[in-house]
Amino acid sequence: MKFVDTNYFVRFLVNGETEQGKLVKKLFEEGASKRAELSSSSVVFFEIYWLMKSIYGKKKDGLFAILRDILAMSFIKWESGKILTEAVELMKKTNYDLEDAYNLIYAKSVGSDELASFDSKLQKAWKKY
Repeated sequence: MKFVDTNYFVRFLVNGETEQGKLVKKLFEEGASKRAELSSSSVVFFEIYWLMKSIYGKKKDGLFAILRDILAMSFIKWESGKILTEAVELMKKTNYDLEDAYNLIYAKSVGSDELASFDSKLQKAWKKY
């Protein structure tokens, strides 16, 4: 199994025609055809979100499309993939950032009945969700 780091995804999303982009495309094609097993982590997913938002200036709709499309790559095994998918959907439906949406989904998934946070926006979201 190969672990796919943030820079591979970013190269896939931008400047895909470079030599590195061609390597990423080849690896993803191998994954899609089951010639390679690929995995990645929640940290990588959040790094992709941060880079696309902060460095590449993507707005909410663009971020949602990118994140949704990455999770749709069914040949990549994501750590906490179900929670990531639900968080992206919650982010789309609400005004929450990905990190808040993820924390809400994760907390509920492990049975939390209270949220200890000084973040008033997150506390309001907790009460709604």
